[in-house]
Amino acid sequence: MNPSWDSKYTTNINTEMNYWPVESGNLSECAEPLVRMIKELTDQGSQVAKEHYGARGWVLHQNTDIWRVAAPMDGPTWGTFTVGGAWLCTHLWEHYQYTRDKEF
Repeated sequence: MNPSWDSKYTTNINTEMNYWPVESGNLSECAEPLVRMIKELTDQGSQVAKEHYGARGWVLHQNTDIWRVAAPMDGPTWGTFTVGGAWLCTHLWEHYQYTRDKEF
């Protein structure tokens, strides 16, 4: 038995859509798992940015999983979607916009 999408988090819209109503619905605490995942992705994402692109910062491609894989996977075209991390970070900005929590 194979789960849909191999149980990966698809970051070209699927993961983000699940969290769109969180801040506007006054449910900021429900974003905590996503925020934790983003923080965890920065470790491997930093290695991938350096090794694959010679860049500083971090990158996330189309998919990740429980091990927080950040490198391209699942195909040469859609697997090299390089803005998964940027899309996820919009949730961090929205959290700040709704809460004005400067410590966050």
